[in-house]
Amino acid sequence: MKFRKIIRDRLNRDQVYASTKYWDELAETGYGTSGTLLYTNKHINAIFHDVESKIVHGWAGDVAGLRILDIGCGAGRYCREFASLGARVHGVDFSPKSIEVAKKLTSQNNVSYSVGSIYDLEAAEPYDLILCSRVLAVACKDARDVQTCLVKVHAALKPGGRAIFVEPTHRSFMRRILKLNFAEFLDTLRGAGFDVVDKKCAEFYPGRMLLAYVQLPQPTTQRLFNAGEWIARHLPATTDQKFVLVRRRPTR
Repeated sequence: MKFRKIIRDRLNRDQVYASTKYWDELAETGYGTSGTLLYTNKHINAIFHDVESKIVHGWAGDVAGLRILDIGCGAGRYCREFASLGARVHGVDFSPKSIEVAKKLTSQNNVSYSVGSIYDLEAAEPYDLILCSRVLAVACKDARDVQTCLVKVHAALKPGGRAIFVEPTHRSFMRRILKLNFAEFLDTLRGAGFDVVDKKCAEFYPGRMLLAYVQLPQPTTQRLFNAGEWIARHLPATTDQKFVLVRRRPTR
């Protein structure tokens, strides 16, 4: 029954994922003690976490003393990680229950949270670094929507400030809400006033459903994931997650 619901939700992403009710329910039932959204296969959770964290933290570098905004922070995992490295962090998410979970899991005093949408984003003081993970792919349907959101992100960054986008942007059988391929997404970023500094692709999407929702032994999970990443290196269009590091173009 659970797998049937997952399929049904994915086939109706644009209605289901745009609702705070969906994410509120996940926040109450789907987060572990680490505040990470958990798939059925616990081993793939660890693999995804490791792959994504290495890219995000590798690009972020030394964040001590920086002001960081995490848009779509969920249960605040990256907020707590950045805060532990000396950053001042604010997390925002449109799911009230996710923010409740984030606050419960956070003990640092250099982290704050608020409920809000990327469409309503405003910053009283610009940030050095912004993380936007899996927000545009849920909140936007096309390049025009992405452009609207990027204007908000651009305004919240210092001139020369950096942003990291983690977005499952592609056209595939997975029926993503955002109807953009990776090249179009990059063009939209550039058109919004960002210079693309670096980009990476990860997580072979044809194997994602098997690895995420079928409990497999750890060695089998790792081997299948590695095989998928080998294919993805040769066919990057088959990757689910696109990582992009950008810099706000200085105002002339």
